[in-house]
Amino acid sequence: MGQNLLMFAATLLSLAVGVPTMLREWKNCVRWMSATGKLEEAVAHYEAALRTRPDYANAHNNLGNALDKLGRTAEAAQHFAEGLKFGGGAAAHVN
Repeated sequence: MGQNLLMFAATLLSLAVGVPTMLREWKNCVRWMSATGKLEEAVAHYEAALRTRPDYANAHNNLGNALDKLGRTAEAAQHFAEGLKFGGGAAAHVN
């Protein structure tokens, strides 16, 4: 994914409070990336989202899931812990 697309995703996330439909579409797009094996791309989008909103529990949880599937378990564990810290409840479930 290009840097422009990552910035677009981060911008959409930053507008999430005012435009919930756009956020839902972004989430669906990134979930599709994860489900179709485009895990590196999904990771990049979740990381961009967290640069915009570091307390976004679902992004931490989903990033943890993607990293775990990539075999990056230590990084995944850190994001699961952050997801729980920010109120993500069941951090280890697939969103």
